[in-house]
Amino acid sequence: GRDRPGSILLLKKGQEMSQPQHISEIMLQIAADPNDPMGKALRRCPFIQAELIKQKKMSMNDLTDEQIDHLIEWDQKQ
Repeated sequence: GRDRPGSILLLKKGQEMSQPQHISEIMLQIAADPNDPMGKALRRCPFIQAELIKQKKMSMNDLTDEQIDHLIEWDQKQ
């Protein structure tokens, strides 16, 4: 059943419907996969990069100089 009208439960491949996940967690899981084309696009976003670095799923060495500059600019605005 649904926990409330209009709610959306998203599952990863092979995941059972035991615990619903917030969309941001799913986006981070996709972004952490270097072989996923959507993950590649998500990894261009500074806020995704910051969270992946925080979770140790990405390092500053994975970023270009331009991406590092954008990340620093984004972080300074936070």
